[in-house]
Amino acid sequence: MFGIVFQNPENQIIFNNVHDDIIFALNNLELDNKEERIEEALKEVRNGRLYK
Repeated sequence: MFGIVFQNPENQIIFNNVHDDIIFALNNLELDNKEERIEEALKEVRNGRLYK
């Protein structure tokens, strides 16, 4: 596992909500059923309120 630290925080890859962060990762992985995967993952961590 690795991480990236930017010197300029304005260049960080962070979206305005959890849904957009998750969809970005799923798009990069080219996975299907994105909305169902997001909903199920948020239910697993009991954060459905962060959905959108």
